[in-house]
Amino acid sequence: MFGRHPRCASACACGKYLRQSRAIDQGKHGNIAASNASSLTVTGSDGTSYTLPADGGALPVTPTTTTTYTATATGPGGTITASSTVTVAAATAPTVNLVASPMSISPGDSSTLTVTATHATSVTLTGSDGSSYSLAT
Repeated sequence: MFGRHPRCASACACGKYLRQSRAIDQGKHGNIAASNASSLTVTGSDGTSYTLPADGGALPVTPTTTTTYTATATGPGGTITASSTVTVAAATAPTVNLVASPMSISPGDSSTLTVTATHATSVTLTGSDGSSYSLAT
């Protein structure tokens, strides 16, 4: 995608252009390239701000919410901008399932508890008798 200066008929007529990557995935980075610019800054709608070399470069971003980044290149022919939005998907809620087998036992017998969890960072099993077990995830 090429940025265009409002007074120019084409992206290169002012002697400079600004190019951005088309999409940036969460946790990844995109490339920003500029030509004939004397300065290049990138600002995010989340309040972040970065200064890149005048010819651009890769900018790793890891926003926690959807953020629009605007690159502004300034050079002899004026100022030009280009924008790209990083969409951050909501975290998947954890799920947990607990099954006792057998469900009914006589005093002194044992039951096996099987726990399955997805999207969890920790799992703790707590019994009504006050026992507590942290399970590896």
